[in-house]
Amino acid sequence: MQVNAINAQITNSARNFTGKRDNIDAFINLDDGTIQKLAYLKTIEKVDDKKHKKIDSVLMNLVPVAAGVAAAVFSRGKTFTQKGRLEKLMVFAQDTVKWFAAFGIIDLMFAGKNKLDQKSEKSREFTREHPFISFLATAGLSFAAIAGAKKGLGLFLDKYGTRFVDKHDAWITKKLLAAGKKLDNSRVLNWMSDKLGVVSKNTPPALKEFGKSVLSWSPALLGLGAVFHTADHANAKARELNRNYNELKDKQFELSKRRMTELALQNDFMRTNPQNREDLEILQSPKEGLEV
Repeated sequence: MQVNAINAQITNSARNFTGKRDNIDAFINLDDGTIQKLAYLKTIEKVDDKKHKKIDSVLMNLVPVAAGVAAAVFSRGKTFTQKGRLEKLMVFAQDTVKWFAAFGIIDLMFAGKNKLDQKSEKSREFTREHPFISFLATAGLSFAAIAGAKKGLGLFLDKYGTRFVDKHDAWITKKLLAAGKKLDNSRVLNWMSDKLGVVSKNTPPALKEFGKSVLSWSPALLGLGAVFHTADHANAKARELNRNYNELKDKQFELSKRRMTELALQNDFMRTNPQNREDLEILQSPKEGLEV
């Protein structure tokens, strides 16, 4: 059943009181839960949840990338090559992977909490009665899991990573130096560096500092942007749902009044007509001779 078709039928019925009587009576007799479902179907058709979820996903995925870019830009070391492009690339990759891993752990923890709520009535009731405490507890477990994963990874690298590096030190150094040389001799990267150098030279110091501040705060700004976008969409969805629900209830009430008026007029007509009065008296009188 299409929501638009239901809405069009209800609108026409409320305006002209036309249409099939059984459909009108069925809508009048709908319970509140069914009205809420119809309002929700109409709401999700309009607000387009999928589009907003994609926007949230893009914003959140940009947070680790922005963190990696900021870390690479502000890194000053020149370990492998003169220009240090390879090292900056490695810093970018390292920080980006860390952020993605942290977000992945947080997603897993909250997904686990949702699964627990679905299976456990006690957990679901606690979340419903204490949503903020439930959120803080899940967030706390997420950060604890991140800290545990970081410590576990550190122990793993200390045990196995050091052995691998010691065993293949010459080969690793050779590959890194070769990769660094390619990056430093890249025509495209050198052309971009020259252009950026000219721009940087002609940029006022105050604007440079502002750009650095924006870059350093970019992960937090993107994260806040995703949070505010989610909250704004949730509020808009709630307002639309409330508007659709009230609209359907008003239409249901309007149809009910029209039906009651129609039935009252029919009843009055039957009582004012002499023949109808006699028929009613016959119907309401005891039926002699028919008793069992």
